[in-house]
Amino acid sequence: GLFFVVASSTALSILKILFVCFVGFLLCRTGILMPDTNKKIAKMLYVAFMPSLLFANVSKMMTGDAFGVLFLLAVFPMVLHAIGFGLALVVRRILRVKDDFRRQFTAACTFSNCGNVPLPLATAICGDPFGPFANIPNAQLDAIAYVSFFMSVCSIITWTLATPYLTSQPTGST
Repeated sequence: GLFFVVASSTALSILKILFVCFVGFLLCRTGILMPDTNKKIAKMLYVAFMPSLLFANVSKMMTGDAFGVLFLLAVFPMVLHAIGFGLALVVRRILRVKDDFRRQFTAACTFSNCGNVPLPLATAICGDPFGPFANIPNAQLDAIAYVSFFMSVCSIITWTLATPYLTSQPTGST
């Protein structure tokens, strides 16, 4: 039933992502894409293309009705990161993570949960004509806009907290 439709849509989206990753791997492995070019493309994607895509998708849904949802989507990443940070502190004590790796471990636990995977998943699940949201008008556009806004807030948090946290000198126990 519904679970199978959602699971198959999700699996198909993940397979598409894996295919693109595999093509990139082949391009790098065969020498068509050089390491320096790969770094430049990754930086361009992260600095220019992803923020542009996120802004374009969010701007499509900016209506008066959407502000309540947008507020929750702005608060949720902050809560998600705070929970991730708290859990990282607990887990690294339980696992007795060495001092040399504490900051990397904490950052990986705190900031790794907001990647680019939700965007294609939301597109696939909400855009599937047989999916659970097939009867809701503009479900795919709304889902893309909501996920884009969520990812935008996560990007802001990552750039303002994770980068300084990882590049500064450690002080105390964090």
